[in-house]
Amino acid sequence: MLKKQNITIAGRRTSLVMDVYFWDCLQTLLWQEKISLNDFCMKVDRCRRHSSLTSAIKLAILIYYRSLASFTVGADGIFATDITDKTDITDMTQQLHAPDAAPAPVRLLPLVLQKFAIIEAHAE
Repeated sequence: MLKKQNITIAGRRTSLVMDVYFWDCLQTLLWQEKISLNDFCMKVDRCRRHSSLTSAIKLAILIYYRSLASFTVGADGIFATDITDKTDITDMTQQLHAPDAAPAPVRLLPLVLQKFAIIEAHAE
């Protein structure tokens, strides 16, 4: 079943139509990353080159959940379990090992957008 929702990007109103499962995944992503739907869409829109906005958002959601799958949560923190692109882990490592800081929620969105931009750049 498809769901349509209006969004605003840079003062311009548009709409997204996606399967309800993508919307559920996106709502969880937005909650975890503490970002609004409009801000998320704007960030994805800035990274895309060739994809439609809806396709770009779906791909960003997929990358987000695949990235989550490559980490395991243990009693001592979050660990990379299957990372093939070493550049992605650098920012994550800095977030996880901040000196004298209480454990903070890990934000994957910057990594996801970076990976999405790389995919878009090579999609020509």
